[in-house]
Amino acid sequence: MRVKVETDEQRVIQSITITGDFFLLPENALWKLEERLKGAKLERNEIIKKIEQVFEETGAIVVGSTPQEIAEVILEAREP
Repeated sequence: MRVKVETDEQRVIQSITITGDFFLLPENALWKLEERLKGAKLERNEIIKKIEQVFEETGAIVVGSTPQEIAEVILEAREP
């Protein structure tokens, strides 16, 4: 999984793109996840909460991963 994330000075996500070799079902959950993460503060607990909300709302699953692992990839994408 690869993540490209852009934030403002307050570390609020302005844009995010999640790509790579992973299976997220249903497929539209990825778009919903990216949309939900926009405007979120780039902090572990907030990111996990947003991911879990999308998974619950859509019934989404990521084969071989957890919301916490996805959050870590997102956070690492913005480390200096």
